[in-house]
Amino acid sequence: MLNLAIVNVTMRALRLLLFPFSFLYGLILWFRNLLYDKGFLASAKGELPSIVIGNLNTGGTGKTPHTIALAQMLSDLHPAILSRGYGRNSKGFIELNQEHSAFDVGDEPLLYLRSTACAVAVCEDRVEGIKTLAKNPNNKCVILDDAFQHRRLKADFNILIIAQAKPVWKDYYLPTGDLRDHKNQIKRANAILFSGCASESDYLKSRANLKLKPNQKAYWSQTHQLPLQNWKTGESPEFGEQQEVVLITAIAKAERLKKHLEQCFKLSKHFQYRDHHFYSAKEAKQWLDYLANHPKAILVTSEKDAVRMSHLRALSELDVYVAPINVEIQGVAELINDLKSSLEIIN
Repeated sequence: MLNLAIVNVTMRALRLLLFPFSFLYGLILWFRNLLYDKGFLASAKGELPSIVIGNLNTGGTGKTPHTIALAQMLSDLHPAILSRGYGRNSKGFIELNQEHSAFDVGDEPLLYLRSTACAVAVCEDRVEGIKTLAKNPNNKCVILDDAFQHRRLKADFNILIIAQAKPVWKDYYLPTGDLRDHKNQIKRANAILFSGCASESDYLKSRANLKLKPNQKAYWSQTHQLPLQNWKTGESPEFGEQQEVVLITAIAKAERLKKHLEQCFKLSKHFQYRDHHFYSAKEAKQWLDYLANHPKAILVTSEKDAVRMSHLRALSELDVYVAPINVEIQGVAELINDLKSSLEIIN
């Protein structure tokens, strides 16, 4: 298997060569959105009040932790969460239960189920998914992750997340860059949330790059790394700085977690895979072989990765530690008030 660093360099070079296709892709996005904006392609309201959390780039902006945070803060509205279920080996509408695996429904929906008290469902057709969720009177509204590009749905409130470390104004369209939607679609957002800011100063610098409409409000969030947690027991033992750590990741932006572990512990090995990769028994054996030669090391991964490891029997007797994160949204009270007003829900 080629070294991942070599693969990344090769991919970056290839993406630069494909720049003409990026220009064409940008034109296609512009034309598609124009058809929706002018009404030639139809958009419809869902049968439940809807909140969309999305972005313009592919991956790494923090949609998952922000979806969890907002779902928890809106618990009094009794929201359901609806996801496409990226990477799942199934089709159609599925409402999740504890028996489902990441293979069935995708890793992010399973994490929503384990992190919130919400009903969680997956469906490729968001409008149809909302229609099915509306049949349950307990669901008063719905939060949709990664549905900003699903123009068939006319959401009641759009939250667009822009990563401070991955600004859209410096990005290119696919395949050269990571933009999967036209930059002019910022105009559709009710709220813009700059994620991963280190300080208010970072936020203000990013905010200055956007010309927002008078009715659009901007917010910013910080990401906090929490103590390592045993995935099975939920306990958080105290580990010293000399604790040896083996990191397993298949997420879009693993560098932040890697740097955190390097600062706090002794990171001896990082097994890194592409985003949303489903782990195999063969790969688990490689980790165990490494741990056999490093008996004092512990296995650490992200919460999203952990749900994709739960099927691995080889790890059943092993303590796996997750590195949880939470997000702190500045000005969240104003955001929640605006959101509730837009939904017009009577509690």
